Amino acid sequence: MRHWIQGNIPGSDLVDAFAGLQGDVVSPFHGPSPPAGSHRYGQFLFEQDSKQAFVAFNATASIVQFDYASWLAQNKLTRLVASNWHITKHSDA
Repeated sequence: MRHWIQGNIPGSDLVDAFAGLQGDVVSPFHGPSPPAGSHRYGQFLFEQDSKQAFVAFNATASIVQFDYASWLAQNKLTRLVASNWHITKHSDA
């Protein structure tokens, strides 16, 4: 599942967590909302060789069944710099 992709983030933006991220929104943010139980969510940061012309996802396109391995290969994103994950539990409002 694809919850958010942002590319061409200047490295200087990664120094100050409160500065906000510049760059190109490739896939708009969809917050975690597991339908039941708990789910893991991963965040991954890849280094780019240079600025890229990413093809943005259609805002109404389904985020389900995202082939991340193919997308990373297509965009030549091979150097993982950092990663993190969190668990979100379903909650009835």
